[in-house]
Amino acid sequence: MRRVKGCLNENCPEYQKTKYKEADEYCVKCGSELGYICKQKGCYKPIPDDKHMAYCPTHEGARKDRADRAKDTAVKIGGMAVAVGVFAVTTGKELVVSFVKKK
Repeated sequence: MRRVKGCLNENCPEYQKTKYKEADEYCVKCGSELGYICKQKGCYKPIPDDKHMAYCPTHEGARKDRADRAKDTAVKIGGMAVAVGVFAVTTGKELVVSFVKKK
């Protein structure tokens, strides 16, 4: 996952406004060194350089929770689809048998 950088100088006009590419080293406006920040839109929390995270711990946890909920929902929907399929096959066999008996 690509990480983004931002100006960490609080006196800079670009502070918490512009996100730079990972390859950029210095701020365009003030010339201070850029640091890694959260990739989430509207969040500019700094992230330590030693951790290879793209999101701050708050947003990282939210993303994992959302992924877990999506997996749980997929499992529930898949189980319901199997149950409906088994019911349809069972009912279909009974209808075919009753249709054949009427002839």
